Amino acid sequence: MSRHSGRHELGQNFLTDRATIARIVDLVARTDGPIVEIGPGAGAVTLPLETLGRPITAVELDGRLAAELRNTVGPRRPADRRRADRFPAGQRPTGQQPAAQRDSGQRDSGRRDSGRRDSGRPDAAQHDVGQRDSGRRGEAPRTRVVQADFGSFALPRTPHVIVGNLPFHRTTGMLRRVLAADHWTDAVLLVQWEVARRRAGVGGATMMTAQWWPWFEFGLDRRVPAAAFTPRPDVDGGLLTITRRAHPLLPASERRGYAELVHAVFTGPGRGIQEILTRRFGHRTAVSRWLADNGVPATALPRALTAPQWAALHALAAELSARPSGGGRRSGGRTRPRRR
Repeated sequence: MSRHSGRHELGQNFLTDRATIARIVDLVARTDGPIVEIGPGAGAVTLPLETLGRPITAVELDGRLAAELRNTVGPRRPADRRRADRFPAGQRPTGQQPAAQRDSGQRDSGRRDSGRRDSGRPDAAQHDVGQRDSGRRGEAPRTRVVQADFGSFALPRTPHVIVGNLPFHRTTGMLRRVLAADHWTDAVLLVQWEVARRRAGVGGATMMTAQWWPWFEFGLDRRVPAAAFTPRPDVDGGLLTITRRAHPLLPASERRGYAELVHAVFTGPGRGIQEILTRRFGHRTAVSRWLADNGVPATALPRALTAPQWAALHALAAELSARPSGGGRRSGGRTRPRRR
């Protein structure tokens, strides 16, 4: 079987465009911590990721590809040769030094400050210690290949970064799995173009984006043409970035109630946000005041709200739920019969 002959039932479209691969590695290089890669395939992204000198867990559903990748990854291949093999000239990941300089700098840094503090991410010091220990052994952190379905794979319970070329037919389900998981800090995901646009809120937020916005920031990095994959899919891809907010707009304990509110607003009857909210809450004056205070036009649709506005709307809902309805009751249409 050809190295790039993907299995249709697994939604395999292998990324083969070197510029896109280099961009993914560049985005990951701006993050910290161990890496979990979803669907590494033949290792087109895995091998360049190894040049970052960070532990990698590659989760591959296809048993044949997982077995082949185990024989390819790891410290047996010199880092400099991996870099030369996988990156076009002039496309070294941002901030990456040649291996010899990087190793020397890490040793000097380790001698100067073996207990350096993290840069705002939990357990960053532990990651640094692990990398320095690996450097003392004279080899790069080991890449671990796991044959498993990502949907049932147990993600680490410590901070990590998620990277993946997601099967287009499973994108939404896998995104929900990622967003519901704890501990990861950043995600760089190659998904279907329209999905990437919608999740990043281009042209307005979707219900799914709005439901997770208080805890995550979504970004659209670029469009990836269908020609960048083998076999070629029917649609283009898009690079989607997700970052867990260091300071969430709402506590995690309120996630369920907030998600229910977003669903109710997106699906509620009405020709604009004012009518939708008034029908839901029954407090016309309070709703009008909230719209004015938050700069939301009365005729705006739910997709036009920003993350802070959704968080403010959740606060309004909590406030109004403690009050009796101010909208009054409409007559049921009954009239008193006339006396004859």
